[in-house]
Amino acid sequence: MTQPHDISPDAPEAPHDLPHRLSWRVGGVRPGAHRGKIPGSGGVFRDLVPLIQAPDPRRIDLRASLRDPWNRIYARRFEQHSAAPVYALVDLSASMGFTGAGDRMAMVAQLVAALAASVRRIGDPFGVIGCDDDIQAPFDVPATPSRAGERALVERLAAYRPRRRAGAGGLIDASRRLSERRKLVFLISDFRLPEDALEAVFARLSPHDVVPVVLRDAAEIEDLPDWRLVRLEDLETGAARLVLTRPALKAAWRTAEASRRHGLRRLTLSLFGCEPFVVSSRIDWLAFSDYLMTGRM
Repeated sequence: MTQPHDISPDAPEAPHDLPHRLSWRVGGVRPGAHRGKIPGSGGVFRDLVPLIQAPDPRRIDLRASLRDPWNRIYARRFEQHSAAPVYALVDLSASMGFTGAGDRMAMVAQLVAALAASVRRIGDPFGVIGCDDDIQAPFDVPATPSRAGERALVERLAAYRPRRRAGAGGLIDASRRLSERRKLVFLISDFRLPEDALEAVFARLSPHDVVPVVLRDAAEIEDLPDWRLVRLEDLETGAARLVLTRPALKAAWRTAEASRRHGLRRLTLSLFGCEPFVVSSRIDWLAFSDYLMTGRM
């Protein structure tokens, strides 16, 4: 399983580029940086076809034509590089408002800012959909190559304090919005949803290339004292109670958490062929870059 990644408070800011590698050919006609499905007028050589299939006399290959025993004329076809739409699908349910060793919404804002800058730098359109039970209009931005309003969106995300309960309704509505045309989707969440709800969301997102980014915090379980009377609050329901923490209780919580993580890993591996990237309290940008290039394939 992917291990949590931590960095020191004085670690560097997000890199200038978060490279992303696609294992599939992009079907769009907009020029970009990824391998496309349609032939173009330049770029990487694709294949040789009879001139009737690619009627462009400028691309005639004399050597291949002279070698053909049936005297057919061949033309070279080239592969057009295309732009791939990229979305950040952000969970805004109440548990995303947790603040412990790190500020969860601040990390969301950092991730969205780094992804937007990196994606648009290579010519891909970037969009954001933020949702809890419903899609939230202030965080519903269609994919575009323009950076207009990007700073304001990031500032709104950093300042936002989720209060609504978790629900799969908004995520399912967002997956419908993304349509069937394949996209690269960064699903950013703490994944505090029931397994059946996660399965429904993942099933809707299955036509796309999905990168699950899991936000965790050591203060949720690991950093709790072994023996102390503490006040615990369920952010989703608002219920609070006093609990006497003790080693046996923490062990039971760790076991439940490990089971939930295993279920999430099983789902992502079976549907998307990748393990989730885990952020624990701080974002390790170097590990994230490495994961995007190699770790999820």
